[in-house]
Amino acid sequence: MKKARRLLQENETMVPIRFVSEALGAEVTWDGKKRSVTIVKDDNRIELVIDQKEAIVNCRRTSMDSQTIIRNAITLVPVRFVNENLNMKVFFDNGEIVITDAKEQLEE
Repeated sequence: MKKARRLLQENETMVPIRFVSEALGAEVTWDGKKRSVTIVKDDNRIELVIDQKEAIVNCRRTSMDSQTIIRNAITLVPVRFVNENLNMKVFFDNGEIVITDAKEQLEE
């Protein structure tokens, strides 16, 4: 089991994007000029710009409750927004974040 540090911002749990996304099998790329991160998993694509509350999910602009930030050279994103837009299910269990494939939950 992998564990990552998290941060609470504007009542949103923020997690390191590369750690969480790559653990879920997503590809993460960084564009230093635009200060943006792109996450791709299966047919889903999420583009986030640092210090913005807006994201582009599968070519559609959408709002987030909290902005993407950088702390100590690590990009942090709202865990629920990103993972649910990658068709993952996020829940909390005794203070830990649990992320599962939403399709697998439907099959159970």
